[in-house]
Amino acid sequence: MEKNIIITKYKNNFKEHVTKLDLIISLVSSIIYILSTSYSGTWKLKISVALIINIISYFILFLFLTIILKRVVIKLLNKKDIESKLFDSPKLVTLKLALIMVICWLPILIMLYPGTAINDTWGQFNQVKELMDGNIILSAHHPILHTLYMGYIILNVGFKTNNWHFAFFLYVIIQAIITSLCFAYSLKYAKNKLGINNKILFIGLLFYCFMPCYAFSIQTIAKDSFFAWIYLLFVIQYIEMIRTSGESLKSIKNFFLLILLSILCILTKKVCYFVLIALFLITFVWAGYKYRTKILFLITILILVHGIIEPKIYKKYDITVSGMQEMLSIPFQQTSLYVITYPDDVTEEEKEQIDKVIDYDIIEEAYDPDNADIIKGNYQKSENKEFYKYLFTWFKMFFKHPDSYIIAFNRMICGWLSGTEYKPLNNMNHHNQLYYDFMPDNVWERSEYFTQTTEIANKIYDFLFKIPIIG
Repeated sequence: MEKNIIITKYKNNFKEHVTKLDLIISLVSSIIYILSTSYSGTWKLKISVALIINIISYFILFLFLTIILKRVVIKLLNKKDIESKLFDSPKLVTLKLALIMVICWLPILIMLYPGTAINDTWGQFNQVKELMDGNIILSAHHPILHTLYMGYIILNVGFKTNNWHFAFFLYVIIQAIITSLCFAYSLKYAKNKLGINNKILFIGLLFYCFMPCYAFSIQTIAKDSFFAWIYLLFVIQYIEMIRTSGESLKSIKNFFLLILLSILCILTKKVCYFVLIALFLITFVWAGYKYRTKILFLITILILVHGIIEPKIYKKYDITVSGMQEMLSIPFQQTSLYVITYPDDVTEEEKEQIDKVIDYDIIEEAYDPDNADIIKGNYQKSENKEFYKYLFTWFKMFFKHPDSYIIAFNRMICGWLSGTEYKPLNNMNHHNQLYYDFMPDNVWERSEYFTQTTEIANKIYDFLFKIPIIG
């Protein structure tokens, strides 16, 4: 009798603290984490007893952490503390939050002085130097907008001060300020429009401040860091449209801002064009009749910018156009793995169409499960219509062996979700795209002191990465 009472008590206690959603989130998280980790280093996944035991073990761990996190959050919500002063202040909320973030990022940014210019960036420097010399030798392989913005800031400061590391670091600081303002704006929006509790916002602020990936990303002089804050502003504006069921589009200011941010997104990330078109088409189906005209207008604007205006500008100024391969990383990886795994199931017609886009003979040696750049580098310079025909072939082949597509996709994204691999971008050893001598030969080398501080920052990152869950 006493035993039954104890069991009943534990059952009721469990039901009180654990919901079905907690169980689902913990189970899904454990499956994603373990499968992603298992994919690391190979494109094959072996189902085993050990794998299942790992999933069960991490399910229990995630569930335990979920329960603790819920209790901590509930306790925080019942207290009144400093966050009220941060988020309830009527003045300068965005500036205050941004300043806090920059102060928290600054130690890491200084340790990684002067910042990291990746290989692509050195090539962009070349293009801007040519422009400053009166020559238009631009390539759309990288976003032209970013090339001009980043290049003119760094080259102008570098030439005027003759201190290129200072020029790099100044750009990093500008990037940190802009990014922090956008992050701060997202918190302010969550407070004012979504009604998020101050305690939750404070946790979000801490996340922005102390997650090392933000500081490490901001110190990177690259197109992705530039795109990130633009995309965040777009997401906020899009959420506002959804939140108000399209009512926000009544405001000319909001509608113009959504158009502007959408255009900036497709100008700074090529694949974003397809993402936004798909997103707005879904929204068009969902939207009320009175707002469909505006959404259709927005879609038309994006098609005009991408399909007509951009190509005309490129042609007028003889800008080298980047191939469509830049937007087809995942399909190329999936096709490659399909060909490697099921070579006998590729028809002559499929082989011929693939070969018009990717060099079929080198697919096996060019396929890298983690990196699509190699296979993209072996694309055939075909007309756009051949790429569309290839996409149709790619779509048909999926139904014969979907497993190869799923595995290739998982292998490409597992690094984001696994606990075994990451590649911090904080050295400038890859600088072979810098062709001209307007910068010193050793510009890519950090001083001895900052080489040491960079190693310390790496060790801190390594330590955090190896901590379960946090990493």
